Amino acid sequence: MRKAFLNRKATLKWAVALTDVNEEIVRQYFELKGYFVQTDVLYLKSKKQTGKQSSGYGDIDLVLMHPNGDKAIVGVSGWHREKITPSYVEGWEGRLFSFVSPLALNKASQVLGTQKFKKILVVSQLGSKEASKSKFILEAKKMGVDEVIEFPTILKELIRLIEVEPSYDSEVLQTLRLLKIYDML
Repeated sequence: MRKAFLNRKATLKWAVALTDVNEEIVRQYFELKGYFVQTDVLYLKSKKQTGKQSSGYGDIDLVLMHPNGDKAIVGVSGWHREKITPSYVEGWEGRLFSFVSPLALNKASQVLGTQKFKKILVVSQLGSKEASKSKFILEAKKMGVDEVIEFPTILKELIRLIEVEPSYDSEVLQTLRLLKIYDML
């Protein structure tokens, strides 16, 4: 019985670690830029909003505060096999833009102590055509997003910022450091 519990716990920990790596990469990006980052800020959803017989929770992936006063919330969608196009606005808005829902924004205002903060969406990558990119960004702005950042931009910046000399506490940064040391980046 104990062994089954431990195996289940290890499997759950592994599954959580896999789903959080995208958020961890984005977190490290903002921390290297000087932000203090709070992750997985929960807010309560009513039964009506969950579409179930019970209430539930939503979360804001990252809440950011910079010593210079800049504040932001970030939604991370690391669908790396997908190119995000304007068609994702309809039908996916509940998942892609949940961090700018009224409930999420209310919670962010409580955490940040203000209603003035940026709303940043991080996506795998936008469609390859410039018209598609522009239209998605326009639609995202209509949904309340101030800025859209693609994962390649974040990864390139992290690689640029990583130093080979110090060790890092972060597994993500340490892995990038090792790849840099061995000239694999």
